[in-house]
Amino acid sequence: MTHRDTSRLSDPPEKVVCEARAWAERMVERDLTAAERVSFEEWLLRDAAHEMEFHVEFEIRFRLAQLPDCEHAAVRGVVTPPRYLPEQRRWPRWAWAAAVTFLAIVASVLWFGLPSGQHYVTDTGEKLSTNLVDGSRVELNAQTDLEWLGAGPCDRRVRLVRGEAVFKVSGDPKCPFQVLVGRGRIEVLGTEFDVHQDHQGEERVSVLEGRVRLHSGAGVAPWQVDLGAGEQATWNEGPPSTRRLEDPSKVTAWREDRVDFENEPLGQVVEELQHYTAIPIRIKNDPRLLRIRVTGELQVDPLHIHESVLRLGKRPEIEIIEDDHSLVLAHRSQPSHSQLP
Repeated sequence: MTHRDTSRLSDPPEKVVCEARAWAERMVERDLTAAERVSFEEWLLRDAAHEMEFHVEFEIRFRLAQLPDCEHAAVRGVVTPPRYLPEQRRWPRWAWAAAVTFLAIVASVLWFGLPSGQHYVTDTGEKLSTNLVDGSRVELNAQTDLEWLGAGPCDRRVRLVRGEAVFKVSGDPKCPFQVLVGRGRIEVLGTEFDVHQDHQGEERVSVLEGRVRLHSGAGVAPWQVDLGAGEQATWNEGPPSTRRLEDPSKVTAWREDRVDFENEPLGQVVEELQHYTAIPIRIKNDPRLLRIRVTGELQVDPLHIHESVLRLGKRPEIEIIEDDHSLVLAHRSQPSHSQLP
């Protein structure tokens, strides 16, 4: 663990403020590359003042990004201090202390001015990648609704109302990140994981990096399960069942516009494909169809989703009936199998 000497703190010079602002603007606009993240960590560790200035600048810029465009200019003119000044025009130490205090107050006001209950929503065939209020990164799959519940800097709660999302969580042991989903709660200090909720109320968590702790939700018998990287838990009404994933990347294949099925029921496959097309996909009421299981990979980008649905009709037991309004899956009188061509 790296320790930083905080016994000798000096007032932050104008250059530190400019550097902190540059890092903050870069992190609000996009994810850092691996090399940039190393440089950023080294910059933070050089002086305790760096971290203080960065947090002030980051909070301000992140809150500004949430404001309507018409309010940006007025607020930016108040909260943005001067750039690096020549030696003869540098602010005295007391002025910098006052400015930092003022900016911290403004950042706090902007934070608490954002109400809880913000929703991040995607439609059919749409995906979204964005930063949450606390700086954590989230990628939403199609037909997903995610609600931010946090009401303060240390309240890092979100609710997955429906759909699927991948979280890249910034670690903070004092303020753990929490995801409420169905009848469970996920608590994490710093990791990357996928959360999925289907239409039947089944929840699934797949850990890509780090560790998470699952808790039962309110109103059900208490349970708790810890998961590590490469592990998956699935639950509905009772405690979750867990398993180790052979290839965790298959869980998040949707980020690359494809879905990967492994012995999945046909009904679940159709439900998943419906997330990516507005054309209704229906299964005829035939118990033989419900017994069919599918294994294979399908492309779900706008150019290929229709073709992917038709590929199911290449199986000997499935017939696709296509009209102007929908795609209907019927059963052929052939021996059943599951492998896609």
